[in-house]
Amino acid sequence: MSFYWAEAEIGGGLVPDELTSQVNPHLSCMKGTESRNGCRCVALGGEIGQATACTMYEKRPSPCREFEYSGYLGIANPDCDKARAHHGLAPLPIIYVAPAA
Repeated sequence: MSFYWAEAEIGGGLVPDELTSQVNPHLSCMKGTESRNGCRCVALGGEIGQATACTMYEKRPSPCREFEYSGYLGIANPDCDKARAHHGLAPLPIIYVAPAA
């Protein structure tokens, strides 16, 4: 999961530099996500399958901000389902909650 390097503090962004790795001169990634197999972001707290949360939610990079969990607004996200399956978890239920009138 890479993002433009300037999203990190060193480029004027919010993502803490110590939690990032350089991918190339233009891209960075969150430490722990450098490879596709068995990756776990360094900012993911908790135990997968029990309870997890981003430990830097307000400072997360754009790919995290753009990634909706499966079921958000009643819409499935195949990428979320795939990530959950990678860890032996079932897809989240798709439940649509109508906005308050």
